[in-house]
Amino acid sequence: MLDHSLNMFTGLNKLSGLNIIDVRLLSGKDEILSDGSNLIANVTIPNPSVMTLDLGNVTMNLAVDGTPIGYALIPNVFLTPGENKFPLQSHVEQLTLLGLIQGKYKNGILPLQIVGNSSVKGDQHLTYYEDAIKSNTINLDLDAGPALAGIGINITSFGSS
Repeated sequence: MLDHSLNMFTGLNKLSGLNIIDVRLLSGKDEILSDGSNLIANVTIPNPSVMTLDLGNVTMNLAVDGTPIGYALIPNVFLTPGENKFPLQSHVEQLTLLGLIQGKYKNGILPLQIVGNSSVKGDQHLTYYEDAIKSNTINLDLDAGPALAGIGINITSFGSS
């Protein structure tokens, strides 16, 4: 079964071109979502195939340089041919992110690694899709600067000593 799911994923160009945009950090009990999500954004996912796929609720693990920083949920992923845009909610370790930016990534650009975790429709795991999303790591550069600025943290001060 894994071989077939990998073929399906290859047809989607391994989700090359996936991007996370409009990132906003949430802070304080009035902003953090009821499930603990402290970051919201939009994710764009290109679908170069002619397939339409109902992946349900997709969760993904997030890391920077192999260090886990949290996880994300994209609810109700219904992938149609062409460019797709979905809301994303995430629980990230904000202090870990801040430490990475104060240290190695002073420009605010984080080399994010995204690996699928689950694909669930209702109470049913869609193992065919899960096998595919778990088999691939998506790498993208996430500009955290604007999101940090949104909560009053100016990263340009990290570059000066």
